[in-house]
Amino acid sequence: MHSVEAFLKKREGLSFQLIEVEVELESGQKVMALTSINQSKKASYIKNTELNALIDSAKKTSGKKGNCLDYIQNIHKKCEELEIQDEYVQKMYKLINYDVSNPEEV
Repeated sequence: MHSVEAFLKKREGLSFQLIEVEVELESGQKVMALTSINQSKKASYIKNTELNALIDSAKKTSGKKGNCLDYIQNIHKKCEELEIQDEYVQKMYKLINYDVSNPEEV
């Protein structure tokens, strides 16, 4: 097993399956990427949950390496660095950084 794949399997845990998917870069080049998919029969699977409910849950949750809010911010930062446009990461980031004085922000 490749060291990156072994690292990802250990990091993601038993409830996630690693699969290869074809992605298209902005240049138009198609490459294979390894991604983790949460298995729907596992307790960690969250289905059809509204983002606001996920944010409420994230505010109360933490893991071995920190809280979920920091995790969301770090994922958002990494996506920006890699120029990845992920609408759900962006929405969650906006919701955790929501300024009640500026409701049109979200």
